[in-house]
Amino acid sequence: MKNKSQVSIKSIIRDCNKPREILRVIILVLLSLRISVITVSSVIGIHRSTVYRSRGRYALIVGYALADKPRKGRRKKVTVEFEKVLIIDYHILPRTLGYAQNYWTLGLLVIHLGKKTGIKVCKNTIRNVLISNGFRCARPKQRIHSPDPEYLTKKKRIEKIIRKPPKNSVILYEDEHDAHLNPSIRRCFARQGEQMKVYTPGQNKKLYIFGGYCPYGKRIVAWRIFRRKRSEEFFEFLKYLICLFKGKKLILILDNFTIHKCKKLQKMLDDNPWVKDKIEFVWLPTYAPELNPIEREWGTIKGRSEANYLFTDEGEFRNALHQSLKARLKEDVDVVQSHNYKKRGDKNVAA
Repeated sequence: MKNKSQVSIKSIIRDCNKPREILRVIILVLLSLRISVITVSSVIGIHRSTVYRSRGRYALIVGYALADKPRKGRRKKVTVEFEKVLIIDYHILPRTLGYAQNYWTLGLLVIHLGKKTGIKVCKNTIRNVLISNGFRCARPKQRIHSPDPEYLTKKKRIEKIIRKPPKNSVILYEDEHDAHLNPSIRRCFARQGEQMKVYTPGQNKKLYIFGGYCPYGKRIVAWRIFRRKRSEEFFEFLKYLICLFKGKKLILILDNFTIHKCKKLQKMLDDNPWVKDKIEFVWLPTYAPELNPIEREWGTIKGRSEANYLFTDEGEFRNALHQSLKARLKEDVDVVQSHNYKKRGDKNVAA
């Protein structure tokens, strides 16, 4: 093969994103150089019928472009103008256009576009057009807008503390999680025709996990499990953290939950200066769970220890929570230890 032809094939492969089109172009280029069908099929590693089919169905135009030969059948209903109308109107709330719905469905789009463009298509056609334009069908995510006027100020302060931590300090995100004995439901595999059954307790019970999340190791490195969620339990967790990280200043980044700021907790801190002097609270903006990365960890723990299984009693449930938290910690122990977090056997796990 000549050097000029090799350069042309390389440019085709570089510029084209679709493998099937690349294959067809290469076949036609080689055939145009008077290479036999048998040689082309053996060199590329395809069947002879593919070479014959490509030669008969496609025509080579100037510049090695590829175009379909004229074929019989009706024309496509979907035009460029139809796609533009679909994409533009999809970003408009249906209720503002006179429909009694808050979001678009395929059926409603069929009706709307039929009235507006005069082109009637089926639901599958609408779906294919949306997918080809980068859309996908997914469940929306609920979002709370923080009303805190100091949102940006607090966010920048937290980012600065994480970026440049004070010397001889431990930075943790703190939060609580309600663990339900009543199992949550998660998707899983089952034999075809059989549905997995998850039993529920007659009366739901809850355990409360108080956790400290390391922003550098990206893991929950300290936790305690209680039966109640009050300022007393939160104070016990603070004392546990001080004992766990001896000789270091604790900087806790936490939300504005009642037990974190109540008068009862403040009195306990005033009566125990050895606790108050070693802890600094950094408050998150109100209604801003997206700034607390421990929230995502709770979802992982919930899926591992609370989903699709009913525990016989509270003790078994507590052990499962401890086991899930330990396993999650060990997944990235090296990173956690790299920021001066010492792993002391099971001392970072509460009874």
